[in-house]
Amino acid sequence: MPHIRQIKSKKSLSGFAALFDFFFPRRKVARNSNSSVQFDADDARRRWTEIQSLSRLSGPQNFQSAVIQADKLLDYCLAGLYAPGETMGERLKAGRDLFRDAVSYQAAWDAHKARNQLVHAHDDDFLYHQAKAAMLNFEKALRGLGVI
Repeated sequence: MPHIRQIKSKKSLSGFAALFDFFFPRRKVARNSNSSVQFDADDARRRWTEIQSLSRLSGPQNFQSAVIQADKLLDYCLAGLYAPGETMGERLKAGRDLFRDAVSYQAAWDAHKARNQLVHAHDDDFLYHQAKAAMLNFEKALRGLGVI
């Protein structure tokens, strides 16, 4: 019996490791303009596909997690495209010219504000329609950057 428990334990650990790698990629992201970034557009597209899949799962925790991960992805892309700044807000301000148009730039701000509302207000009522709107804005922003 200990052997069977050990096998089950290893399976759940490998699933946890895969989930951990998804949410905390090992690649370093620049946090200021003095750092160089190894930006990988293919990796960004892969991560976006995984985030979209997460957003389609039922349950508020999945919607919320998808919004938070999409915000991290947008930040990674801005840093990778050399938008200077210490915070996401600073990179958004400095990276205005990286966006194809004003609509996608505004979508980035709206999506980031939705993420901040979720995280800082501890909004238990962050509903599916709010998450969906935020995800649409993240998609517009990432398209505006030419990432997806």
